[in-house]
Amino acid sequence: MTQIASPIDSLIEHLKGLDPFNDITAYRLWESLQLLAGDLNRLIKSVLISEIPTGRIDGINRTFNISQVPTDNFMLIFQNGLLVTTYTINNQVITMNSTPSINDTLIVVYRKAGI
Repeated sequence: MTQIASPIDSLIEHLKGLDPFNDITAYRLWESLQLLAGDLNRLIKSVLISEIPTGRIDGINRTFNISQVPTDNFMLIFQNGLLVTTYTINNQVITMNSTPSINDTLIVVYRKAGI
């Protein structure tokens, strides 16, 4: 099966033969890509929050809090790196259907409300 190169792959192939410090076109393209990468990074940080929720991880507690109210459209909870799909959320309070064990790690990624 023939693979079709993505636009990024094509751009990388094109840039391989250019010296960004001696070719003004390559340098401007490289500079633009650096600015774009910075803008995307700032946008992602302004829209998404990744945090460790507060609450006891003691093998009994199933309720945890996050710092801001998420939108209804986007929230991910990871327990020990695995995606959790069974929970409820009410404003900033997460109630997990299963109790995290002692020493488990929780990370929540969500989009801020109002964005």
